[in-house]
Amino acid sequence: MQLGVYAAPATTTENLVRVGIYENKPKIFIDESGKPAGFWVDLLNPIARRQNWQLQYIPCEWNQCLELLEEGQLDLMVDVAHSEERDRRFNFNQEVVLHAADGSYLYVTTSREILLGYTPEELIAKNPTDILQPDQLYPVSLESSLNILPGISRPIIYRIRQKNGQYIWLETLTKVILDDQGEVRHLQSTSRDISDRIQAEEQLKYDALHDGLTGLPNRNHLMARLDMALKRAKNNPNLQLAILF
Repeated sequence: MQLGVYAAPATTTENLVRVGIYENKPKIFIDESGKPAGFWVDLLNPIARRQNWQLQYIPCEWNQCLELLEEGQLDLMVDVAHSEERDRRFNFNQEVVLHAADGSYLYVTTSREILLGYTPEELIAKNPTDILQPDQLYPVSLESSLNILPGISRPIIYRIRQKNGQYIWLETLTKVILDDQGEVRHLQSTSRDISDRIQAEEQLKYDALHDGLTGLPNRNHLMARLDMALKRAKNNPNLQLAILF
């Protein structure tokens, strides 16, 4: 999994990932002892352990970091806001969000505004359930709770409301960030818009059960309904079934 934007794969040492670090407290900075710090560092370190990355933090000023990234001297920059000009220069990844242990938003990238229309300030301290489609509150909450359990990490697919009132389909993968005592400290989620994919899947299902010329239910649709009716009749002796031609 990647955070921020990539310019080119690391070429110096196998699994070496060179990360630009600049002064931007509390997101990312060098602390008084000279070590990388900030919640982006807290996010990257456990991911690096899972992916067997060797992180090399390279100090630089903001503009210098972007130049090094473009030149291929950095592999990764975090917290880079999306713009058309940067989109032409760099490869932006999926949206990454930091949550508190209860799921409420702690940090939201500006790409969230592009995706949902809400500014980061409008979402901070709110919970994603506040903008879920109502009938999906329980299943999404249940799946989210399961993903916090050790050894479980699977994407959740759900509908979420944009600021303009429209709903889109998101696929979200949640990672748990533990503290030194093994307690849940933060949740990090990565989301992408899969509305086009869902629409295509629904169209395929419809096409499989309807005539392409007339749009009327086809033989497959009839057999599926007939099979369902026969099962209901078998389970309910009082139910009478008839087929009219």
